[in-house]
Amino acid sequence: MSDLDLQEKLKQYSIEIFGEEGHMSLDTLIQSHRLLRAESVKSNQERIREFNEVHARAAESARQMVMHGEFISVERLRSMTLGEIAEFIGS
Repeated sequence: MSDLDLQEKLKQYSIEIFGEEGHMSLDTLIQSHRLLRAESVKSNQERIREFNEVHARAAESARQMVMHGEFISVERLRSMTLGEIAEFIGS
């Protein structure tokens, strides 16, 4: 691609972004791209942090439900008689 083609592409992109009277230099384009990349990295890190926090809260909530809820383990269920199962269900 020739320098003229690159200049024309930059000119067309400048018009797309700023309108007919706008002008963007190659340095401006590069700086803008660097800023967007930095913000994207920051945003990704923030999303990862939020995901980890939500995951930790959900895991703790599930642990609390199992420990304090009316759940029964498969092992305990296997060892129960039919009468014990009926009593558990009825309570």
